[in-house]
Amino acid sequence: VTCVGVSASVALTGSAQAGEIGSVNISYTAANTIPVDAKFKITFPSGFDVSGSLTASSSAVSGALSASASGQLVTVSRGSGASALSAGDAVHLVIGGVRNPRVAGSAGDFVLEVASASDTCIEEDESAGAIAITPGNLTVASLSLSDARVGAQAVSTVRFTATNGVPAGGMILVVYPAGFDLASSSPSASIVSGLVGSLSAAVSGQTLTL
Repeated sequence: VTCVGVSASVALTGSAQAGEIGSVNISYTAANTIPVDAKFKITFPSGFDVSGSLTASSSAVSGALSASASGQLVTVSRGSGASALSAGDAVHLVIGGVRNPRVAGSAGDFVLEVASASDTCIEEDESAGAIAITPGNLTVASLSLSDARVGAQAVSTVRFTATNGVPAGGMILVVYPAGFDLASSSPSASIVSGLVGSLSAAVSGQTLTL
């Protein structure tokens, strides 16, 4: 059998927010016959966490499915009840227990390879599409002022819980409503708790960047 190219699509089931745990759906049309002992090998882009307890299911691929990971490579194998797939058959796999990258943005392309029991390639898609990861939510976010009187120069205390942490070299942006004057003084910043290191402050319009 000659390894042929296929065109697969990849989508998330559930939230696309950074750090969320959900399922990844892979769909395509088989170009070759896929024997009962074939393996579906999906390489996840860097940032996806597949080290947890993974599940595999399908409405189109028969047999008891199981998923295992080695690094970013997830292999879906078929057990009892499997039957061969023919060229032209729809293939749909759902891999559960996957954690999204903890940073928003394009997560890069997935790679799909269908291989025989002896690891001979049957068909593949080396660029099965990318998924856009959206920012996670801050929880318990608040800002308090040391002096709330009109025109007072006050110290702002910002508190929040970061779902995905704050990386070294990361930035914290605080956008103040219109009317707050950030430009007439030189703001400074210090850490009360929760972060390690030091902070610097910069102002652009109504945005304070730490």
